[in-house]
Amino acid sequence: MNKCLVFFTSSFPFGGSETFIECELKYHTENFSDIFILALESDPGAKITANVDKNIRCINVARRKKAFARFGDTFRGLLKCFQKTDAYLSDKDRLSGSFVKRVFLEYFEQRSRRQAKEALNALRDVDFSHYDEVVLYSYWFFAPARTAMLLKDSINNKNIRLVSRAHGYDTYMYANSLDYLPLRTAMLSAFDRLYVCSLDGRDYLRENFPEYKEKIDASYLGTIDNGYNETSDRSVFKIVSCSRAVALKRINRIVGALALLDGCDHQIEWTHIGSGPEIKKIKALAEASLKNIRFSFTGSIPNSEVLSFYSREKTNLIINVSEREGLPVSIMEAMSFGIPCIATDVGGTSEAVKDGVTGLLIDKNFSDKELSEKILAFINMEESDYRTLCKNSRARWEKYFDAQKNHKSFSKQISSL
Repeated sequence: MNKCLVFFTSSFPFGGSETFIECELKYHTENFSDIFILALESDPGAKITANVDKNIRCINVARRKKAFARFGDTFRGLLKCFQKTDAYLSDKDRLSGSFVKRVFLEYFEQRSRRQAKEALNALRDVDFSHYDEVVLYSYWFFAPARTAMLLKDSINNKNIRLVSRAHGYDTYMYANSLDYLPLRTAMLSAFDRLYVCSLDGRDYLRENFPEYKEKIDASYLGTIDNGYNETSDRSVFKIVSCSRAVALKRINRIVGALALLDGCDHQIEWTHIGSGPEIKKIKALAEASLKNIRFSFTGSIPNSEVLSFYSREKTNLIINVSEREGLPVSIMEAMSFGIPCIATDVGGTSEAVKDGVTGLLIDKNFSDKELSEKILAFINMEESDYRTLCKNSRARWEKYFDAQKNHKSFSKQISSL
């Protein structure tokens, strides 16, 4: 059959974010005749930084810089707060009379409608009528999903399917400071299938929206296989953290825990991969706190370089102490090389990090002392026990997080709804 995939992202493949999407794409080319990627939030003029098949059409739909566009969305949303909009009528009972929630709702709706217009304009030269089926696929169950939903009625094809993934912030309502995410019911009603990246997230949504539980399923993400790289050499204990430098990732807490080990007899090296608004503050904290522990910051690097780093360096441990998560791809990547992990027990993280089996879990509200003790436990671990954790990490990755199996299955599912 002649099928078309319209893939909604925030910015991929423009700029350096959402890099984990790259390894999924080649499996879609096996099931869809044509693929369009619509990046909804990149600034105009942004360059493609990912490795994308030349037959995939990548479109940056933005007409204005994101900051200016968001300001306009907020302004128009505020004006809509004094009208009985469709969005308001849909979510009235869930707003609980909160004006702040109402502002968030109307901003969300204005943002989605703007992006739908921009997307439609970007696709104005595409004739969708000759496809047997069109799948509108949003990577996030947030504004991109609402954008896809709004765009559906403007596409000239009777066989259109709406599907979306969901991860962390777009799954758990409590992850939002307002304990609210807009238009959940309307979106679940419209979409044919929602694939959550963890069993925990799937069960959370099924519990909160039982009337749509048949539409909600789990589909693990995955990473590509770059080979098992087990190292038993812990003479210099090498630690890696890999994430955007934003407050919820709590990278500063890693510095705090390492500072408690700064005077110990062990040689420790820490590398942070990633950048973001908090990075200068974290660097300054590390420089002030870590005198005997070597540390480095790579900044934001392409996903291929992250994988090359793990292949090249003998990393002993990866740490993720995020306040919230879906199921981190960064952990999957490390596990594929046989690297064990310390991680906070949030979201679906425990589906990858099995306490005492592939790593160690730590409570969300941990202290620096507790984290330092977990790190020390790895440093002092018996050789046989450490090697077992490495082997278990690789084995769990092979069973659950192999991109070839997971993405191939996912693409086949969304192409045959």
